[in-house]
Formats: sequence, structure tokens, C-alpha cells
Amino acid sequence: MTRCPECESENIENTDMGLICLCCGFEMGEAPDEKIYEITNVPIDKRFNSFLDHFFGSVGDKNRSANEIVEQLKPYFNNTMTCKDLMKVMRDLDLKQYYESCSAIYSILKTGKVMTITPQQREALISDYKQFVIKFKEIIKERHNLPKQSQILASLLIKNKIRYDPDLIIDMLKSRKENYKKDFQKVFDALKW
Repeated sequence: MTRCPECESENIENTDMGLICLCCGFEMGEAPDEKIYEITNVPIDKRFNSFLDHFFGSVGDKNRSANEIVEQLKPYFNNTMTCKDLMKVMRDLDLKQYYESCSAIYSILKTGKVMTITPQQREALISDYKQFVIKFKEIIKERHNLPKQSQILASLLIKNKIRYDPDLIIDMLKSRKENYKKDFQKVFDALKW
């Protein structure tokens, strides 16, 4: 099975845009330029909705309950850890299949509950995400891959004044972070946000 080179998730979907990781949003293929502007041909809603479901609380699967996963991770967790630290523990414990739920698991371990948003906030985030993706592809032509969905989400949570724990967001490599910071600013400026 194909694994995402960014987050090692096996939750990969073959779309019009090529192979896309439904966990972190990493695109392993190139989007056909003529279709990028047609929302109906770009699986933005499905991709981001799946990401939001996992980020805000979908933990577990048909094989293991959320409680079982959380209980297995509890002995390794402490309040100084970040979500990225937890992901390393999950890798060591062979829990990679739950990477997409790492933020929700982290929140449960740290606070006893998952972060929630209202349906209106969710719709605003999805709408903003669509606009961001299209504008990013339009402006940043030299790079084929979008930033991680968690990084886009962090920016959109700030834009929409939705409070969140910054430790929930898995940070990207410093070298890429500076480039993406400039790219985000270009896109936000173009969208007049």
C-alpha cells in the first residue's frame, strides 16, 4: 500500500489531482491546470471534511475503540509533549493508522476532551479552505504541493477567531516553514483577508 511521504499515513486517495493524503493533505501528483478552478472536479470538500472529522474528534475504527487507543498512549504522555511528540510515540507503538486522529487523541490526553467547533464555524473553515487552495495554486505555481492541512487550518482558525491549542498543530520543517509563511501571506493578501 502507498504511504504518504509527509506523515506516513496509508489513508491515500487517487483523485483528479493525483494521489492525495487524506490525513495531512500532501499531494503526490500534479493537478491538471485546466481543472483546478472547477470546485466540482477538485475533492476539496471531501478531503478537508475528512481532515476536520479526525482533527476534531474521530478517533478509533472498527478494530479499536477510542478508549483503547487513548489508554495505550496514556503511560507515554506528559503535558510538555506536543502533538508531533505524540506522533513519534504512536509510530514507536505501531499506531500509524491513527495518525490522522493524532490531534484529537492529543487533546483527549491533555484536556480529557476534544476541541469542538460549531456547524457555522465548520462551514466558514471549509469555505475559506476552498478559497485558499485555489488561490494558492494560482499564485504559487513553482510548487506543486500544498502546505499541510493542519498548517492551513491553523491559519484559518486564527482568521476566523477560533481559539485552539497550538500544540495540536503538527509543525513542518523549519526550512519549509519560512517559505510557506511567505506563501501564506501572499495568498491571504490576494484574498484580502
